[in-house]
Amino acid sequence: MTKLKQSKQLNNSKLKNNEKRLNSKRSNPTRQDVSKKFQGVAKYKYSKNGSDAADAKEYPLMQGLMMKVSKGGHGNWGSVPMAANDPAGKKQPAIKSLVKFILKLAKK
Repeated sequence: MTKLKQSKQLNNSKLKNNEKRLNSKRSNPTRQDVSKKFQGVAKYKYSKNGSDAADAKEYPLMQGLMMKVSKGGHGNWGSVPMAANDPAGKKQPAIKSLVKFILKLAKK
């Protein structure tokens, strides 16, 4: 087998593994599930205590989801809390790209 064929097989294998990871379910929802849940939604209620908490405020969907990813919280997908990924707010462009990517998954 040529090195080119080996390389292509390895790349295909990596792509399949990445796709499996993208759609796998652990203690959190899959990215596909998240995308489907927010399909056609314009607003998002956010509170670190959960979207049903008394202190939850309504935000445009993108802003609310970015806050959820950045600051964490719980209550949207069961009892397992989502850890804060950017509590200092220094990675907002990357988080915005991630949220946009996830929201587009249901459209594929």
